[in-house]
Amino acid sequence: MAPQIAAPQIAPQMAPQIMAPQIMAPQISMDRRGRRPATIGDRLTGSQRMIAEHSLVVLDADPPHQKLTRGDVGTVVHVYKDAKGYEVEFVDGGGQTIALISVGADDVRPIQAGELLHTRIMG
Repeated sequence: MAPQIAAPQIAPQMAPQIMAPQIMAPQISMDRRGRRPATIGDRLTGSQRMIAEHSLVVLDADPPHQKLTRGDVGTVVHVYKDAKGYEVEFVDGGGQTIALISVGADDVRPIQAGELLHTRIMG
């Protein structure tokens, strides 16, 4: 019979500690009255709010391209000066570009949580 070897005992204070990662919130500097300073986004509403490149947007106007319909979802690939317009790419399920169009800021809107995407066959 082989001799049994006892596992070493580790005192609780020497046991390795598993720490949860710390997530740091960005620090926002406050003014003298303890208020957060206004940002450009605070002053803009609706279609004036700038949509960032690579954001998904919904075509919210009559389409300027025959293969598109109102409600199609595209990706912003360029933001024009002062967010007055966008270059938006629309692709099919295989990743092929269907249309690359320039639209005004009022012609698209950011896609919202809870909106359901759907497919249709292109004719």
